[in-house]
Amino acid sequence: MRDYLGMPNMATVHWRFIDFARIPRGPWAYYGKNNPFVDPKLDPDLKARQDYMVYLRKLRDEAYARKNNRK
Repeated sequence: MRDYLGMPNMATVHWRFIDFARIPRGPWAYYGKNNPFVDPKLDPDLKARQDYMVYLRKLRDEAYARKNNRK
């Protein structure tokens, strides 16, 4: 990572934790067994996004059914 960012040896770095969605693509995206870039199922937010999409589709389908039942 140091080389990718162009940092010199012994440079001081201030690390912080950020959401996975804010991590840019880079060479680190291709390594590691616990890497969500390599295996999307490991993305901690994937299940939440999938559940939300199911919920939105259900709302859409219910609204469509209500609209068609009025005729």
